Amino acid sequence: MAKESYKIRASLDRSRIDRNISIPISEDMGVKSLYLGSLLFGIGGVLSLMAIMSYTFMKNASLPVKSFFSVFYLLMVGFCAYYTKFKELSIVQVKDFLEYIPRRSRIVKTGFGGDIKNFASITGITNFDKKTGIVQFYDGGYGVVYSVVGSASRLLFEKDQNLILDAVNNFYTKLPFNVEMITFTTKEAQKVYAQAYYLEERYKKLKAFGGDDELLELLEEEYDILKNHVGKEYTSIHQYVMLRADNAPQLKAQLPLFERAMLSSPLVFKSVERLDSKDVQKLLGGVYKEYRAS
Repeated sequence: MAKESYKIRASLDRSRIDRNISIPISEDMGVKSLYLGSLLFGIGGVLSLMAIMSYTFMKNASLPVKSFFSVFYLLMVGFCAYYTKFKELSIVQVKDFLEYIPRRSRIVKTGFGGDIKNFASITGITNFDKKTGIVQFYDGGYGVVYSVVGSASRLLFEKDQNLILDAVNNFYTKLPFNVEMITFTTKEAQKVYAQAYYLEERYKKLKAFGGDDELLELLEEEYDILKNHVGKEYTSIHQYVMLRADNAPQLKAQLPLFERAMLSSPLVFKSVERLDSKDVQKLLGGVYKEYRAS
């Protein structure tokens, strides 16, 4: 039986200052525990404020200036000492934000004579095989991409929900330890390959038997709407799964086991389709779009 909730394990790089300590205060305060890192950062902020007020030019400032500076300084200390939902101090995110501000950190110039390392530093991808569609990563890893359709829904009965949760739990339990399964979701135009193929077949058969011209014109109009409107203008959610291994031999060894597990788990995946090189290129082209400076 699957659990109703799962606990997120503590990170391996968690230090002693990330420990959550209990504070014996009144329940009306609303704060029953505090992270040690936040406490130390707050104490350090107050002591540094006292030092600034006593030993710097702020010592001779007027009272309104001192009050404004003190309030602003304490607010900044409180913001930086706040622990995010990722269990890290907010000041870490400030550092990441400052690194993101420069234009060179967000946009990479590409060209035939450009260094591939600049683009690889953002995507982590160096190349993909045009025959098999296997993706090659900058660190030497390899991956294969699948288009999947899941079975989860908010309209399921509780019994069906439990069956799906059990199947997903068993599926992840059987995953090999030396491979990684990456899931990501995109919003793309609806895929109408199958519908367009059936329309083409109907059109050919009807024309071969001398079909009515108005009926042929109706099929042509239906095909145009399907290809140029439904297949381009109407978008929907698409889900993909990438199986990633540290090297090519590991991927080759685990690929049959992984595909067998996916195909034998209808409660986890309703349908599974491996992408070829053209589909992988189209997928990556939608994720990493071209930027043209105005």
